[in-house]
This record gives sequence, C-alpha cells and structure tokens, in this order.
Amino acid sequence: MRIKLLVFLFLIVPAIALSQVVVKNPTLLTFVSVDWETIDRHELDILLSSDNSFVQTLVDTGPYTSRDISVGINVMPVSFGEYIFVARACVGTTCSVNSDPSNLWERVPGKPSKPDAQ
Repeated sequence: MRIKLLVFLFLIVPAIALSQVVVKNPTLLTFVSVDWETIDRHELDILLSSDNSFVQTLVDTGPYTSRDISVGINVMPVSFGEYIFVARACVGTTCSVNSDPSNLWERVPGKPSKPDAQ
C-alpha cells in the first residue's frame, strides 16, 4: 500500500500541477452569481497567493443581465507576483461570505492590461 501511495504522489500529483496554466496579466474575470437579479455589486479582492494577504478590492456595480458575470479588470497597479481573486456579492451594506479562491494568476512585466470592450 505504501508503494502505491508513493507512486501516486510522485507521478500523479506533479502531472496535475503541471497541467494547470497560470494566467499572466488577466484582463477579464468571469464567475457565476446565482442571485444576480438581487445583487447591487460584487466586490473582488486581490490576495497574494503565498499568504493570502490582502492587496486591493475591485468593485463592480453591473448592470447584471445574467448569472454569468464578466468583469473587465486592470492589474497594472498591482506589483509583480502571483495572486488569487476572491469575490463576494453585496446588497446594500450586507455582503456574502467570500467565494472559493480563483485559479492562480500572475502579474508580470509587459503591456498594461486593459479591460475588453463589452
């Protein structure tokens, strides 16, 4: 049993890690909001991936036309490094708990990111 577990850890886990693509300088964040018809805004926190420390909050006020939400973002003001997003939905002064973290993304040197026209 121990040998099978080691084979899994050494062969399968690295393959899973290598299959994930890290997005560089993202310009669009897309997520699902199940209560989109009643939501006033979404708050999107940028967190350092290494220790989940807070960097910045982005606020999107819609208008929302479906449960699939796309938010144009500009990560140019963020320092180079690896980050994640967490989102929460808000109505008035009340906000939901944070979402699960997004996939890892990276801020790298290059052209400033600009939101796609929508």
